[in-house]
Amino acid sequence: MFDKFTEGKNPLVAVFSSNNSFELGVAAEILNDNDIPFVAKEKGAGGYMKVIAGGFSIYATELYVRKDDEERARELLIVLTDVPEDFELSY
Repeated sequence: MFDKFTEGKNPLVAVFSSNNSFELGVAAEILNDNDIPFVAKEKGAGGYMKVIAGGFSIYATELYVRKDDEERARELLIVLTDVPEDFELSY
């Protein structure tokens, strides 16, 4: 599937990486909602470790998009990667 997704002259680029299933789900929804196709690729034993660890893994999963979609994807995903240093949760 990875090869079929990259057919032609539009290679894939990694735009997001996390070992947290919740963050990956949010990132995937952001891309889906904006009609940006993506492929998720797990590193190491990724999927098996998530089952055991309950959604977290020592291995990251990367989300890849086509090079033509990279700029837009990064703009959309900035909300997950650019947290101000003085950010605090208040309950």
